[in-house]
Amino acid sequence: MSSKRENRRSQRPETLMNSSSVQDSCYRTIIDYAERTDKDVKRKMNSMNLKLMDIERQMEAVEAEISKAAYT
Repeated sequence: MSSKRENRRSQRPETLMNSSSVQDSCYRTIIDYAERTDKDVKRKMNSMNLKLMDIERQMEAVEAEISKAAYT
């Protein structure tokens, strides 16, 4: 029975190292996910901003035409 305990004790540091590397891997996965999400959100926000600017330009053109029509 004591040989089993010694065997378990000798495995503990290895298990801790594996646990640490698994934990590091999990952190890396979370960080990678956050970075990808951040890039995707920035890309989508930029796309929406361009669309909004286009719509604003169109509205200004329509408003200018309405103003011309109202004064003529």
